[in-house]
Amino acid sequence: MQKTRKARAAPDKQERRESILKAAEDVLPLGGPLPLIASISAAAHLTQGALYRYFSSKEEIYATLLEREMGFLLEHIKQLIAVHYGSPAAIADGVADGITRYCLEHTKTFYLASLSPAILEANTQEAFARQLKRELATEVRTIATALVEAIPSLHFASAVDLLLTSHALIIGLWQVAYPPAVIERILQEEETKVLRIDLDNTLSTALHSLWRGWIYE
Repeated sequence: MQKTRKARAAPDKQERRESILKAAEDVLPLGGPLPLIASISAAAHLTQGALYRYFSSKEEIYATLLEREMGFLLEHIKQLIAVHYGSPAAIADGVADGITRYCLEHTKTFYLASLSPAILEANTQEAFARQLKRELATEVRTIATALVEAIPSLHFASAVDLLLTSHALIIGLWQVAYPPAVIERILQEEETKVLRIDLDNTLSTALHSLWRGWIYE
């Protein structure tokens, strides 16, 4: 009987972690400060003390959620590379289109990504951050390898740089498209509306240019 309880312990813990991550995503607004631990624990039907058995802070929760979503995006890119295998131009256009759609369909993910360096990563424990970054680095190497196999003229280091540059481009455009509320109000004015961007069109154009230029440089 004791072995059975121990065998269930790990799956039960993982299920509880997943329920916390789902609750955190549900209460996450698109803009503004991160929700309080009290809001997350209430949505997960847990006491705050119970939640802290799984995560040490709200930043750790959202950093975990973000890195998981980034993993999903990288897997999506890998699938797009496979679909368009054999044609560098088709890979460039297919991946650019796919990333654009993913970004527009997963708005909370990229809101979190825009917060990551200054808020999430700055407020997580070093060992925890190291684990997440190592997992992400493994995924990036996997996708870069798939790119090199599909486009032999592309060197591995260049493929890695392309993925990281794409990420930086997305975050930069996201931050311009979704400024803080006070700036958003200012950009509604006639004198300043020239500073606004249409994320859909701008991101698509930028990613197509980046991927085609990188592959054919």
